[in-house]
Amino acid sequence: MAVHETCCPVCGGRTALVYQGHPSYVFRSTYDIYSCAQCLVSFVYPLFVEQKDYDAIYSDAEYIAGYDKYHALSQRILSAERPLDVMADLGDEYAFVINRLQLLAKKGDPVLEVGCGLGYLTYALHAAGYDARGADLSAVSVRRATETYGSYYQCVGVNDFSSLEGRRFRFIVLTEVIEH
Repeated sequence: MAVHETCCPVCGGRTALVYQGHPSYVFRSTYDIYSCAQCLVSFVYPLFVEQKDYDAIYSDAEYIAGYDKYHALSQRILSAERPLDVMADLGDEYAFVINRLQLLAKKGDPVLEVGCGLGYLTYALHAAGYDARGADLSAVSVRRATETYGSYYQCVGVNDFSSLEGRRFRFIVLTEVIEH
Protein backbone atom coordinates (compact mmCIF):
# COMPACT_ATOMS: atom_id res chain seq x y z
CA MET A 1 0.00 0.00 0.00
CA ALA A 2 1.33 3.41 -0.93
CA VAL A 3 1.75 6.19 1.60
CA HIS A 4 -0.42 9.18 0.70
CA GLU A 5 0.41 12.83 1.15
CA THR A 6 -2.46 14.23 3.12
CA CYS A 7 -3.29 17.24 5.27
CA CYS A 8 -5.19 17.24 8.53
CA PRO A 9 -8.94 17.42 7.82
CA VAL A 10 -9.45 19.50 10.98
CA CYS A 11 -6.74 22.19 10.83
CA GLY A 12 -4.97 21.60 7.49
CA GLY A 13 -1.67 20.93 9.24
CA ARG A 14 1.11 18.49 8.34
CA THR A 15 0.48 14.85 9.06
CA ALA A 16 2.54 11.73 9.55
CA LEU A 17 1.59 8.12 8.90
CA VAL A 18 1.50 6.31 12.26
CA TYR A 19 0.02 2.96 11.23
CA GLN A 20 -0.35 1.39 7.81
CA GLY A 21 -2.83 -1.31 6.80
CA HIS A 22 -5.00 -1.39 9.93
CA PRO A 23 -7.80 -3.95 9.47
CA SER A 24 -11.25 -2.50 9.00
CA TYR A 25 -14.56 -3.79 10.31
CA VAL A 26 -15.36 -4.48 6.66
CA PHE A 27 -13.99 -7.80 5.45
CA ARG A 28 -10.69 -7.57 3.51
CA SER A 29 -10.55 -3.82 3.91
CA THR A 30 -7.77 -1.80 5.54
CA TYR A 31 -6.99 1.81 6.25
CA ASP A 32 -4.03 3.89 7.33
CA ILE A 33 -3.90 6.06 10.45
CA TYR A 34 -2.34 9.53 10.32
CA SER A 35 -1.63 12.01 13.08
CA CYS A 36 -1.43 15.79 12.85
CA ALA A 37 1.59 17.42 14.45
CA GLN A 38 -0.26 20.73 14.78
CA CYS A 39 -3.61 19.88 16.45
CA LEU A 40 -2.79 16.29 17.50
CA VAL A 41 -5.89 14.77 15.91
CA SER A 42 -5.56 11.26 14.51
CA PHE A 43 -7.62 10.13 11.53
CA VAL A 44 -7.94 7.35 9.02
CA TYR A 45 -7.22 7.45 5.31
CA PRO A 46 -9.14 7.20 3.12
CA LEU A 47 -11.61 9.61 4.68
CA PHE A 48 -14.50 8.09 2.79
CA VAL A 49 -16.91 5.60 4.32
CA GLU A 50 -19.75 4.03 2.41
CA GLN A 51 -23.24 3.53 3.80
CA LYS A 52 -22.94 -0.21 3.15
CA ASP A 53 -19.97 -0.37 5.53
CA TYR A 54 -21.97 1.06 8.44
CA ASP A 55 -25.00 -1.02 7.48
CA ALA A 56 -22.82 -4.13 7.77
CA ILE A 57 -21.46 -3.01 11.15
CA TYR A 58 -24.84 -2.10 12.64
CA SER A 59 -26.42 -5.32 11.36
CA ASP A 60 -24.19 -7.21 13.80
CA ALA A 61 -23.34 -4.47 16.31
CA GLU A 62 -23.88 -6.72 19.31
CA TYR A 63 -21.12 -9.07 18.06
CA ILE A 64 -18.49 -6.59 16.82
CA ALA A 65 -15.80 -5.48 19.25
CA GLY A 66 -16.17 -1.78 19.95
CA TYR A 67 -19.77 -1.67 18.74
CA ASP A 68 -21.01 -4.28 21.22
CA LYS A 69 -20.83 -1.63 23.96
CA TYR A 70 -23.17 0.61 21.95
CA HIS A 71 -25.66 -2.24 21.59
CA ALA A 72 -25.48 -3.00 25.33
CA LEU A 73 -26.00 0.69 26.10
CA SER A 74 -28.99 0.89 23.76
CA GLN A 75 -30.63 -1.93 25.72
CA ARG A 76 -29.72 -0.47 29.14
CA ILE A 77 -31.26 2.89 28.27
CA LEU A 78 -34.63 1.22 27.64
CA SER A 79 -35.05 0.23 31.27
CA ALA A 80 -33.68 3.43 32.78
CA GLU A 81 -36.08 5.69 34.64
CA ARG A 82 -33.94 8.73 33.71
CA PRO A 83 -32.00 7.77 30.55
CA LEU A 84 -30.15 11.09 30.33
CA ASP A 85 -28.66 10.58 33.80
CA VAL A 86 -27.41 7.14 32.72
CA MET A 87 -25.80 8.73 29.67
CA ALA A 88 -24.15 11.48 31.74
CA ASP A 89 -22.59 8.88 34.03
CA LEU A 90 -21.08 6.89 31.14
CA GLY A 91 -18.27 9.15 30.07
CA ASP A 92 -16.94 12.62 29.55
CA GLU A 93 -18.14 12.90 25.94
CA TYR A 94 -21.78 12.39 26.96
CA ALA A 95 -21.50 14.33 30.24
CA PHE A 96 -20.09 17.36 28.39
CA VAL A 97 -22.86 17.39 25.78
CA ILE A 98 -25.58 16.91 28.37
CA ASN A 99 -24.13 19.60 30.63
CA ARG A 100 -23.93 22.10 27.78
CA LEU A 101 -27.51 21.39 26.71
CA GLN A 102 -28.75 21.75 30.29
CA LEU A 103 -26.96 25.12 30.52
CA LEU A 104 -28.02 26.50 27.13
CA ALA A 105 -31.23 24.77 26.05
CA LYS A 106 -34.79 24.84 27.30
CA LYS A 107 -37.07 21.83 27.44
CA GLY A 108 -38.76 21.49 24.08
CA ASP A 109 -35.85 22.99 22.13
CA PRO A 110 -35.18 21.17 18.84
CA VAL A 111 -31.96 19.14 18.98
CA LEU A 112 -30.47 17.13 16.11
CA GLU A 113 -28.03 14.32 16.84
CA VAL A 114 -25.92 13.67 13.75
CA GLY A 115 -24.47 10.17 13.69
CA CYS A 116 -27.07 8.81 16.11
CA GLY A 117 -26.15 5.16 15.51
CA LEU A 118 -28.44 2.93 17.57
CA GLY A 119 -30.30 5.98 18.85
CA TYR A 120 -29.80 5.90 22.60
CA LEU A 121 -28.62 9.51 23.06
CA THR A 122 -31.44 10.90 20.90
CA TYR A 123 -33.90 8.84 22.92
CA ALA A 124 -32.40 9.98 26.24
CA LEU A 125 -32.62 13.62 25.12
CA HIS A 126 -36.21 13.12 24.02
CA ALA A 127 -37.11 11.44 27.33
CA ALA A 128 -35.61 14.47 29.14
CA GLY A 129 -38.00 16.80 27.33
CA TYR A 130 -36.02 18.02 24.32
CA ASP A 131 -37.48 17.81 20.81
CA ALA A 132 -34.67 15.47 19.82
CA ARG A 133 -34.22 13.87 16.41
CA GLY A 134 -31.47 11.56 15.20
CA ALA A 135 -29.87 11.29 11.77
CA ASP A 136 -27.45 8.64 10.61
CA LEU A 137 -25.82 7.47 7.39
CA SER A 138 -26.74 3.84 8.12
CA ALA A 139 -30.24 2.74 7.16
CA VAL A 140 -29.76 -0.32 9.38
CA SER A 141 -28.94 1.76 12.48
CA VAL A 142 -31.91 4.05 11.81
CA ARG A 143 -34.20 1.02 11.43
CA ARG A 144 -32.91 -0.51 14.67
CA ALA A 145 -33.20 2.81 16.55
CA THR A 146 -36.75 3.31 15.28
CA GLU A 147 -37.75 -0.24 16.24
CA THR A 148 -36.25 0.22 19.72
CA TYR A 149 -37.26 3.79 20.61
CA GLY A 150 -39.77 5.19 18.14
CA SER A 151 -39.90 7.45 15.12
CA TYR A 152 -37.28 10.02 16.08
CA TYR A 153 -34.74 8.94 13.45
CA GLN A 154 -33.99 9.45 9.79
CA CYS A 155 -31.42 8.05 7.39
CA VAL A 156 -29.48 11.01 6.04
CA GLY A 157 -26.33 11.06 3.95
CA VAL A 158 -23.44 13.15 5.24
CA ASN A 159 -23.94 15.80 2.58
CA ASP A 160 -27.73 15.81 2.31
CA PHE A 161 -29.54 17.25 5.27
CA SER A 162 -32.20 18.66 2.92
CA SER A 163 -34.20 15.49 3.53
CA LEU A 164 -34.90 16.72 7.08
CA GLU A 165 -37.90 18.49 5.52
CA GLY A 166 -36.92 22.05 6.31
CA ARG A 167 -36.73 21.48 10.07
CA ARG A 168 -34.57 23.90 11.96
CA PHE A 169 -32.61 22.86 15.02
CA ARG A 170 -31.39 25.10 17.80
CA PHE A 171 -28.68 22.60 18.77
CA ILE A 172 -26.75 20.02 16.77
CA VAL A 173 -24.93 17.26 18.65
CA LEU A 174 -22.18 14.99 17.31
CA THR A 175 -20.48 12.46 19.54
CA GLU A 176 -17.98 9.95 18.21
CA VAL A 177 -18.54 11.14 14.64
CA ILE A 178 -15.39 12.97 13.55
CA GLU A 179 -13.13 10.00 14.26
CA HIS A 180 -15.38 7.82 12.11
